Formats: sequence, structure tokens, C-alpha cells
Amino acid sequence: MAEFIATFPAGFADVVQEEMEKALSDCRILHIYETLVHFRHGGGMEALRRLTFLNNIFFVMKAWQQPGSFASMVKEASNGAVLPLIRKGTFRVRFSEAGRFASVDAEVMKKAEQQISSKTQLTVDRLTPRSEVWYIRRQEGGGYYAQRLWRRRVTEKDLKQGELRPEFAFLLCRTIPLAEQAAVGDPFAGSGAIPRQLSRLVQTVYASDLDPEKVSDMTGSLPTNVHVHAADATHLTYLEDDTLDAIITDPPWGIYREDPDLDELYTAFLKEARRVIRPEGRLVLLTARKQEVEEIAAASEWQIVQRIDTLVNGKKAAVFVLK
Repeated sequence: MAEFIATFPAGFADVVQEEMEKALSDCRILHIYETLVHFRHGGGMEALRRLTFLNNIFFVMKAWQQPGSFASMVKEASNGAVLPLIRKGTFRVRFSEAGRFASVDAEVMKKAEQQISSKTQLTVDRLTPRSEVWYIRRQEGGGYYAQRLWRRRVTEKDLKQGELRPEFAFLLCRTIPLAEQAAVGDPFAGSGAIPRQLSRLVQTVYASDLDPEKVSDMTGSLPTNVHVHAADATHLTYLEDDTLDAIITDPPWGIYREDPDLDELYTAFLKEARRVIRPEGRLVLLTARKQEVEEIAAASEWQIVQRIDTLVNGKKAAVFVLK
């Protein structure tokens, strides 16, 4: 079976492993790190394309447990490495050290490019290539010589301010088990990233926001099982007591605009969430206000049962699961 690596948001390794094993019947995970999974898969590329919770997916041509320098990796890759999957068109070579682009000597770059162009019909295009070949050195110690198969479907340029990436929103929704017939709410729905992912997983979704413009944008743009309302998250008057099996939400962090009353907002929201969520239900909260949430939860009827530290667009945050 062919080997692949793929990246994913920090903190979700357990969720990613579970989702991959469900989605790929022949999947064998070799290593899983904080933001990368190395696995074998014998099926077609379409099965990999359906793994929408992953970021970039690479075909592995050679792997090292303890890689040497980039120069030595290029030399070793010339002997015994398998050929790229994409062998026609244009390409460029990238070097990555601990998750960041790295520069190499011109001679090393030239050898890396010649190694590909001499064995395939690929030609070098350093600006707008069809394919990319990467030499990757991980902070954990592993190394890879791999071809990126396709780019992420959505980039930061496609997102509105504060909007979650689709793969992050999906993994957030998978942090707790949800029955297909469940009713789940997002009272800080914003652009609808979380309700859109929930609509694929459960029967009924309630999405609301206090911003009329965001409510208008969500109305008609989300699937029909998502019920959109204009509402204050601290007064969810459209919901009866014990209506929801869960709330999964991303409340304001106070980053994009100053909000001196965030503690008050979180306190009032947790109280309202307790009213509308069934006694056995769960509340999943994504926020950068980690200390505040822990203190507010401790003084409420909620108990934190899980905390996942993560990064959202480079900003430190945490996912809290409360019961």
C-alpha cells in the first residue's frame, strides 16, 4: 500500500485517527503527531479527497526516522525513493523545517530539481507549479520526501474575519459523540461555519447570532435542516427548556474588537446554555479566554470534562467540553 502524510489542526489527533479509521477501511496509521498523520492506504485518490477534515495531503516517496541535513536527504532520495504520483506538468521543490519554510543552498535546490525532472516529465516552475515536492523535517524527529497532491480547498483569503476553517469546524463538531437524530445549537453562529458542518452530522441544527447582517447571510445559504434565528446568546427565547442535546460554539474572544464585558457575557451564556441543554447534554466551547472560562465554569453548574489546546489562525486557543 502507498504511504501518505497529511496535516490537521493542532490538538485533534485522537479525533483525526478515529475519523480516518471510519472513512478508510484499509487505513493503517503508522505515526500520528500533534499536527501530522503518516498512514498507508491502498484505495484511490477520491477516498482521500473525501477526508475534508485534513489540510494538505502528500504522497510519501521516502521517510526517515532520524533525517540528516537537507543536503543529505536530497542525496539519499536519489537512491531507492519511489517516483511521484504526478509525473507530468510543472513542479517546484519546497523545504520545511519544524513547520516553517526553510532555505537551502542553490546547489542543493538544483540537485533536488534535477532529481525530479530527470526521472519524470515534470518541468521546473518556481512560481505557479501544478505540483510541489517537499523535503520535510519534523520537530518530533521524523523526515519525509513527499509530493503534495492538492492544495487546501479553502485558504485564509476565502474566509471572513473570525470565520473558522471548514476542517477545523468539522473536527470541533466531532469532539463529542452526536446521534444522527440529535438537536444541536450554535448561538454565536457568525458566518455559519459550525452549523454548516453540523448539518452533515445531525438531524436538527439551530443557528443564531445577534448581528442582523450575519443572520441575513446565513438565511438561505445553509442547508434546510439548519434553523436560523436572530437572537442574543444569553436569551435564546426561540428555544424551550431542555431542547438541545448539545451546543457547539465559538463565542467572541475580544481579539477583533474590544469587549470589556466578556466575563459577564460568558457567565450569562453558560447560565442560558444550562437552561436549553438537556441534563445529560454537552457544551463545546472554543475560545482564547482559557483562564476566564475555567474560572467562570468553576463558579457555575457546569463541569469541564475535557480541554484541547489548539491554534486558530496562529492564535493560541482551547476547546472546552463541559457537562
